[in-house]
Amino acid sequence: MHNKTPTRERAREVCANIAPGEIVVFDKAYVDFEHLTDLAKRGVWWVTRAKDNMAFREVVNNHTKSHEIIIKDLFIALMDKLEGMPMRRVEVRVEVDGR
Repeated sequence: MHNKTPTRERAREVCANIAPGEIVVFDKAYVDFEHLTDLAKRGVWWVTRAKDNMAFREVVNNHTKSHEIIIKDLFIALMDKLEGMPMRRVEVRVEVDGR
């Protein structure tokens, strides 16, 4: 059973009618992985910023290629609560105010 905080309940409501192939972007604080899994099963793509302490391990292989913006492109699996959940972790260089 997932933790039903108001933010998580509202996110589920907002995403209820998202169609397969559409993309949902979440804030860094949103880590309801059960909901994110449900979206993926429905064919909905999602993006979120990982917390610094997210426990994961690299699986399969590293898809990082020499590119000035993409720093890492890894297939990972979560640890702890949803151990083994496959995900893709992409780390990019973002320019903010010219830096």
